[in-house]
Amino acid sequence: MFVHYAGTTLEVIDGTTGEARSAQLFVAVLGASIYTYAEASLTQSLSDRIGSHTHAFSVYDGVAAIVVNDNPKAGITQARFYEPAIT
Repeated sequence: MFVHYAGTTLEVIDGTTGEARSAQLFVAVLGASIYTYAEASLTQSLSDRIGSHTHAFSVYDGVAAIVVNDNPKAGITQARFYEPAIT
């Protein structure tokens, strides 16, 4: 499963208050089937990332053998091609 936060943020409107907030778009794709899952979350924090992965696994009705992250902004202190520095 390939996962990534898309670069563009989305505007999400709270149905109760009418407040507009920026949201991050989490995308997960099963490579061989191109079966795609997308979800808006308010941040790229660890708890939001774990929640988004959990929701994707639930939709896919299973866990992928390998999860490939595309250099997430949250948690990466220095981007390097082979071994990024992770906090």
